[in-house]
Amino acid sequence: MIDYSIRLVRLRIKLTREERNLVSVTFRNVVGMRRASLRTLYTIEKAELDKENIKEVKIVRKAIEEATNELTDYCTTIIHLVDDDIMKNDQSLETQVFVMKMKADYYRYLAEAYRGSKHAEYSRKSLSSYEEAMEQAKALSVASPLSLSVTLNYCVFQYEVLNDVTTALTVARRTFDSATSELDTLSEESYHDANLVIQILRTNITLWSSAPDEHQEQDNNNSKID
Repeated sequence: MIDYSIRLVRLRIKLTREERNLVSVTFRNVVGMRRASLRTLYTIEKAELDKENIKEVKIVRKAIEEATNELTDYCTTIIHLVDDDIMKNDQSLETQVFVMKMKADYYRYLAEAYRGSKHAEYSRKSLSSYEEAMEQAKALSVASPLSLSVTLNYCVFQYEVLNDVTTALTVARRTFDSATSELDTLSEESYHDANLVIQILRTNITLWSSAPDEHQEQDNNNSKID
């Protein structure tokens, strides 16, 4: 599916919404598998370090390196497709916001995978892309599912990557209040999708407010939209 998605983007002058969603889901799935693998491997590494099992630590670190390289390849591929193809071929507001959010998300995944200078570099690029997506999304209703998903993932980025609890909570609360008041202006389908995101925002606000100094791993479908 990855090869098909790449060919689809490069061959089509303009993707339909269904094709765009297919590309998004395909990359999200393969990258999600590597992110999950890395979380498991880091847990194993810690356990082996605690036991001072140096031989096993070396084996696990080799696996971590391989998974990180695979994740990097997939993330950089979709980022290049966004920059070189999708954004140039479709100037519609919805597509521009959608793929800028994608770009920000994949830079976030890269920031999660690295430390040091690469972590800082990918964090900056993720932040810049989220901010651009949010600026573009101002032309949409604050209660639109797309606008809400951009803001939600921006808040998750602030909390999980930048460790900025204050910004994450401030933006999440402001968006929750504004979007809730405008839900009734949406169509039935949009209302359902927007309400789902709002409920995730509310869950995150509760979690972050109750333990603002404990940056727990919250990488599941109840904390973000990847």
